[in-house]
This record gives sequence, structure tokens and C-alpha cells, in this order.
Amino acid sequence: SLYRPNIKDSNILVESLIKLKKLEQLSLYCVECLSDDSLIKIIKNIGIQLCLLNLGGYMAIPNRITDDSIRQIAKHCRNLNSICFDLFSCSATLDPFQSVFEKSEFACKYESISLSACRNISPNLLSKIAVNCINLKKLDLSGLNQLVDN
Repeated sequence: SLYRPNIKDSNILVESLIKLKKLEQLSLYCVECLSDDSLIKIIKNIGIQLCLLNLGGYMAIPNRITDDSIRQIAKHCRNLNSICFDLFSCSATLDPFQSVFEKSEFACKYESISLSACRNISPNLLSKIAVNCINLKKLDLSGLNQLVDN
């Protein structure tokens, strides 16, 4: 878990994390050097072994993490059972996760989903989570404007 590390060079972050071949849980909060490029490199190298992925605190650096990263997470992190995108104030819609949550073989693995303050999520994605993530024990959708009663 990294919270506000004083790492300015994303290459150091990437090279350090991809060496952790048994890492199952990765939490990155307020990591200023994190961008699509660095996150994609990390995910391509160790995504398959991750069970938990937490990303958050990007209020200060919007648009550095986009759906390009989300697409790679959906593609490479097929063993996740917990995902957390808290305070993830960026342009990502999380639409690439539709392919994960529409397939019960992947969706049923999820026990915890937190999408707090992800303002660009489509109602369709939320619907797929509600229908297919049958083993959820924790769901946090606080701060979402998309939750309506119609």
C-alpha cells in the first residue's frame, strides 16, 4: 500500500512494483507520478496475480488516469475480487468494465466494489454490477449522481 509516497519518477514506481511477482493486493492512493502509462505497465506485468486493487485520491490530478488504464485493468486483472476507485475524480467512465461485469464467470468473483465519487459511470454499468455480482458483500456508490429511482 502506498499513500502519498514521495516518488517523482514513475519508472521507479513501475520497476519496483513489477518485481513483486507474488503481490496479490495493490493500493495506490495520492501517487502523484501515477499516470495511464505507468499504471498500464504495472497492470500488464502483475495484473493477473492481483485479487485486490485500490486506486484513489486523484482529486488533485484529474485526467491522468483514463479509460485506457481501465481497459487494461479489465483485460489483465481477471482474478480480482475487490476493486476500489475512491475519490477517482477523472475522465474515466469505467465503461471497459462492462465486459467484466456482464460475464458471470468474472462478476461472481467480486465481493467488494467501491466506486465512490466516480461521476462518469454509466447507469448500464451499475445495472450489470447489480445483476451479475451476486457474491458482493460490500458495495459503496457514495457520491454518484447516476443513482435515480426510475
